[in-house]
Amino acid sequence: MSERGIYIPAEVLTDILSLLPVKTLLRFKCVSKRWLALIDSPDFIKLHLSQSLKKNRNRNLLIGDTFSIHSADFDSLADDLATGVATKLNPPLEGYISALAYCNGLLFLSNTLEDNTSTSIIWNPLTREQQIIHFTPVQHPNGRFYVQIEAWFGFDSETNDYKVIRVALFCTNYENDDSFQSEVKVYSLKNKMWRDISSCPYFIRHLKVGGMFVGDALHWIAGTSPRLGTDNLIAAFDLRTEEWRLVPRPTFKVGNFFMNLAVLGESLCVFSNYFSDFVDIWVMKEYGVEESWTKICSVVQSTDICSFEYLKTIAYSKNGKQLLLGQDYFSLRGFDLEKKSVGKAVSLLGGPINFTSDIFMASLVKLNSTTTTSSSEVQIHQNKDQENTKQKTVKKSWCFKQVEDEIGIRNWRSHDLLIGN
Repeated sequence: MSERGIYIPAEVLTDILSLLPVKTLLRFKCVSKRWLALIDSPDFIKLHLSQSLKKNRNRNLLIGDTFSIHSADFDSLADDLATGVATKLNPPLEGYISALAYCNGLLFLSNTLEDNTSTSIIWNPLTREQQIIHFTPVQHPNGRFYVQIEAWFGFDSETNDYKVIRVALFCTNYENDDSFQSEVKVYSLKNKMWRDISSCPYFIRHLKVGGMFVGDALHWIAGTSPRLGTDNLIAAFDLRTEEWRLVPRPTFKVGNFFMNLAVLGESLCVFSNYFSDFVDIWVMKEYGVEESWTKICSVVQSTDICSFEYLKTIAYSKNGKQLLLGQDYFSLRGFDLEKKSVGKAVSLLGGPINFTSDIFMASLVKLNSTTTTSSSEVQIHQNKDQENTKQKTVKKSWCFKQVEDEIGIRNWRSHDLLIGN
């Protein structure tokens, strides 16, 4: 075997590694100091996440029941969305566990123990990093009130900060009251502190199932008051400006329907459920532009779907011809966008019987900024590698065999790879 080493330029190595799965990159951190510094650097983590979002890579199904959370590699599912394998996640929480929100590969989890105490964390299930969120007491107004309290989180791209928002809504009668009060607080993961902000001008409906993160904002179905029968609006909280606003709705058919939100790809999605008849699914192709709302399909009640009480969109299949749907907390089904038909239930080996389902993007995103590596540190390791090019050749063909398997590159020589210290 040749003793001549092959030095891979930094920009080429970065481009190659940015296409790999998170689990593979975590293993490759052990290859050398240079690779460790590169994979841990903020610039690379940002690039890898951007590539994942752009190319729909590193997608995972998040499947939760009362006491456990599972995940399944969505990209490994067949194009017909017929079968998959669920793996139990082991978050650092006990008791009843619920997934409150997710963003850029981070999960917002909370638990409840037998003594009714609870803990909330932001957790990266791939890197196992976590940050505990300590909530401040809710300030209840005087009088007897019906109370809803919930929290979500998302990413502020302007300040490069992840934020948790907690909303508490108070009203005297949930169904017949025309007025309400609210308390809104925002927690910065970067500053590790809570702040009070202006109250919410909209009454958020279905508080626990909202908080969809799109375009640096969280979104809910809301009304101008708690009273039933008032118009359903789409309210948004912008994490950059920390202000509330309305997002235009699609133009619906006339009739009674149940309306809710989801995220499909990187777009805001609305599904309007006309109860026992059909569900219309809309996608806002250009965020904030009312004319960009497009109805992508209508899912019609059939003998294959025994109930239409709850139906939500989860993700497009790998080839874009199927749409994965969650049905009534116990079934996942593929919908053929060309044939306009519902397929059989997806079989998830190792998964729970009753579950909620969502999709999240696996990532290298860090929660502890003190562990990140600066660009200058990466350059130092690159310079050391270049100085050692005539001294050290380390055979790592096993490493590039994995790279070839992951992204299908066959047209390079990987017999001897110079990787340095």
